Amino acid sequence: MLAVKSKEELGKSGRFDKPIVTGIEDLLYFIQLKNTTRTTIGRIQSIIKNHEYILDVMRS
Repeated sequence: MLAVKSKEELGKSGRFDKPIVTGIEDLLYFIQLKNTTRTTIGRIQSIIKNHEYILDVMRS
């Protein structure tokens, strides 16, 4: 079961300026956010891009 993070865990006012990717759970959390905005797609793309970067760094 996916645990929902509190606003305190997410940071100031629940904003995601520079998301730290720890795994697919973060991506799923963004998808399940109730107060979705026009930038949600951009945030998801950012998470995927960051995740790919982390994987590249881990491989090297």
